[in-house]
Amino acid sequence: MAKSYFKYWGKAHKDETAGEYQYHLLPFHCLDVVAVADIWLSKSNVLLKQISAQLNKSPTESKAIVLFFIALHDLGKFDARFQDFVPELRLILQGDEFEVDKDPRHYPHGTAGYKQFCLEFCDEFDSSSTMKAVAGHHGYCDLAYAYEEPDADEELIELDKLARKEWLEFCLRFFNLNEIPQVEEITMLAGLCSVSDWIGSSFTDFTTDVDIDLQEYYQKALKQADVALQETGMLSAITGAGFHYLFPKYQAKGVQTLLGKLSLEAGLVLVESDTGSGKTEFALAHASRLIHAGLADGIVFALPTQATANGLFERIGEAANKLFPDADVTLAHGKSKYLYPDEDGFLHQSNKRAFLGSMSVATIDQILMGVLNIKHQFIRSFGTRKSVLIIDEIHSFDAYMVGLIEQVLKGQHQAFSSVILLSATLPKPLKTQLMSS
Repeated sequence: MAKSYFKYWGKAHKDETAGEYQYHLLPFHCLDVVAVADIWLSKSNVLLKQISAQLNKSPTESKAIVLFFIALHDLGKFDARFQDFVPELRLILQGDEFEVDKDPRHYPHGTAGYKQFCLEFCDEFDSSSTMKAVAGHHGYCDLAYAYEEPDADEELIELDKLARKEWLEFCLRFFNLNEIPQVEEITMLAGLCSVSDWIGSSFTDFTTDVDIDLQEYYQKALKQADVALQETGMLSAITGAGFHYLFPKYQAKGVQTLLGKLSLEAGLVLVESDTGSGKTEFALAHASRLIHAGLADGIVFALPTQATANGLFERIGEAANKLFPDADVTLAHGKSKYLYPDEDGFLHQSNKRAFLGSMSVATIDQILMGVLNIKHQFIRSFGTRKSVLIIDEIHSFDAYMVGLIEQVLKGQHQAFSSVILLSATLPKPLKTQLMSS
């Protein structure tokens, strides 16, 4: 007899020609998303290292913990209210003996899944930062949401609870965990889960066969995830590193001669040197060395204005192509989509995705959104924290922006990520403030 979690759809699409719905069972969708994260963690230079360092656990154990929680990202879809968004499918999967009274309020399945997890599987309510991270994959997790059980037949409510319980127990077995992991916040988890959900949803193949072995299905999903991730442009391998590799026609001068003295470890580097002294080339060369050493996946440049961002975007093309021949440099600011439109590319479809690739140029406001309380802010911070973040003209920002930049630096430090700050001249108090962030 099929497990109760096979009575729930996860993705649905109406065929307007036939007038019928196609649907993808929820367990299969969850495994699609897990497969993307699995491949990404396996092929990334740095993501699994960062998470392992945060958890202070082995890469194998850390990966199991992350994938376990990502598998629960849609726990709230095991609920009569979500299933009744398409009544025809609920009737197909659960029969017509149960009734669901229409709830006039919006049912936020992410937030509801978090509340259900805490109520049903935790000793204390609101006690899992890791579940909160994955449950907020649609932009945020609303802790103020007053969760109530659905207005439905008691048998259907119990079926929902059983499905959530059986799915969680399956996930524990699937990832070889004896119990729900009790871990502190994983700063990269929300971004990893959300982007994996976008990509995993892109290869939904509307699987409905409950007799398919989930382990066999997962092996197929891994192959699909690998292809889908490659197509996004987020897995470009670096081809070389260092100043002489990037700029073979030039002799290192001034600050550039100090590159060999910098240790290859995640941290903060502040470069103060005259305008025209080659700070940008220094930053590119050092960032490339950090990536080559397995300490980052990409480079994100932050500039004070759209004009300076546009100028750098045009300027670094040759170096970017040398480092990542198969990658596109992305540009992110308020008018970038009008200057360089490319609605077909995954990384170009919104500014918040721009930092997910190998090389990005942006205005500083796009970076600072990663520490503001706005929807999907964790996508931006995820992009910068897996990269070397280079902030140019650091002296040009006002006190308010410097305060936000400090929060960005703290986030980079917490994630074991690197930052390079560039300035022609920097007052000593500001220098001290930034270096102690």
